[in-house]
Amino acid sequence: MIPVNDTLPNRLQQWQKGEKPGPWNMMLFPTNRCNLRCIMCWRNHEATRGLPVLPTHEIPIERRNNPHKELSDERLLGIVDEAAALGCRDWLIQGGGEPLLRASLVLRICERIRSHGMNGKLITNATLLEPEHMRAFVEMGWDFIACSLDGPTAAINDPLRGAGSFDAVTAAVAQCAALRREMNAKRPLLQLLTTVTRHNHDVLPAMVELARRLGCDSVQAGLTVVHYGLEHLVTRKQHEALPLLIEKANRRARELGIEADYDHIARNPWGSIFLRKPWACDTSPPPGMEHIPCFCPWYSIAVFADGRVAQCSMNWQEKAPSVMNESLKEVWEGEYFDGLRERMAGDIPLECCHMCPSILDARSPSMRIMDEAYLDGTIFECG
Repeated sequence: MIPVNDTLPNRLQQWQKGEKPGPWNMMLFPTNRCNLRCIMCWRNHEATRGLPVLPTHEIPIERRNNPHKELSDERLLGIVDEAAALGCRDWLIQGGGEPLLRASLVLRICERIRSHGMNGKLITNATLLEPEHMRAFVEMGWDFIACSLDGPTAAINDPLRGAGSFDAVTAAVAQCAALRREMNAKRPLLQLLTTVTRHNHDVLPAMVELARRLGCDSVQAGLTVVHYGLEHLVTRKQHEALPLLIEKANRRARELGIEADYDHIARNPWGSIFLRKPWACDTSPPPGMEHIPCFCPWYSIAVFADGRVAQCSMNWQEKAPSVMNESLKEVWEGEYFDGLRERMAGDIPLECCHMCPSILDARSPSMRIMDEAYLDGTIFECG
């Protein structure tokens, strides 16, 4: 049972007192391999129109996708145990690539997470999601599965995510929802996750309807990340239409009992799906920390497929330490993470912060790039 006083704000207060509480959140990338080639994915964009690229892209793609560069099953399971010992509460398993390319391992990881009383969310393209996987998720009490789908029809989705992906995903999700009902279970919750581009900007109301038909509990969306295919961003005109589309989708979601998380892409069009404001509570940050735009180094670890670590999914670096040869505790309490915290506390952005597409820091160059791009509407009109 989680102690009542063990909250994220309290952990940040512990840091301010000179203590070193463990990470609250773990992000795990079991693999960079994928069975799809979605047009907006980082895997398809080694460089984009002269914009600065993430450190990840400095690594040749054949190295990033090499299964021999991945952490072993035993090491990944050990990381779960180490995270539990440090007091971790929440897990996000994502890609990288497609986690279910290592389905047997991912199920073991999820089961180990739940055995320690930690919560978890899996993000998957769902094309490899089988009923037996869902049965295992139900039996272990897994919390949440988000399934990527970018349109309410194959005609819209498949040009973005690959031929046959719509039929594969909808069949898998419907089967899993039916199995959950048969097992009289409420979890895992099922979500349709949509990346909004200029090719599907108007699909959100229809995604709510589809979610209901498939038996999903919620819908969520984010915009394509600025560094992974500028040509796929919504146009200025399309962005101006988003608030009414979101209002319509939200209204229908309320009628159908579907939870909708669409509002943030209208309030802040640059918000990406995987980086959300960490300080989402009513309590103010501890004194002396109010100026810090992002608290990830104090509460979060991302473990990439090759074992290297970061404070978030945007910061893969060749120089980063690796849990392949260090314990999670050594990494968390070591010089590398201390350096990240020192820089952020000193209001010195990390290299990745300058490219961050999230809603965390309105001063980021990504946001300025996007502002300028939308003002120059000519480069964003559909051809």
